[in-house]
Amino acid sequence: DPAGNTSLPGTGTVSADITAPVVALDDVLTNDSTPALTGTVNDPTATVVVNVDGVDYPAVNNGDGTWTLADNTLPTLADGPHTITVTATDAAGNVGNDTAVVTIDTVAPNAPVLDPINATDPVS
Repeated sequence: DPAGNTSLPGTGTVSADITAPVVALDDVLTNDSTPALTGTVNDPTATVVVNVDGVDYPAVNNGDGTWTLADNTLPTLADGPHTITVTATDAAGNVGNDTAVVTIDTVAPNAPVLDPINATDPVS
């Protein structure tokens, strides 16, 4: 130091966390326009954020290898495909992400039209 004091050399171990967490979400087909989403994350303390149509929603890292975005957290999604990106950030700032498609289909199929059976037009 500027006063001329010296110290013995120090020893120690330094480690760096440079590994990004692994996070996953599978494609989903649902008739729920505000679906719950779940996936996996390999870091029990990572912060998990779900991005839907450009808006971020904080998810819950359950600490057991899974994460959850609760039902009705999302706004009502229109029918059709929506690109979902889930991002996990660990304590060291490493980021892992995954992208999936959630398809909303709230339209019931058309009921089949059946011709009535009669004596002149029997079923064969």
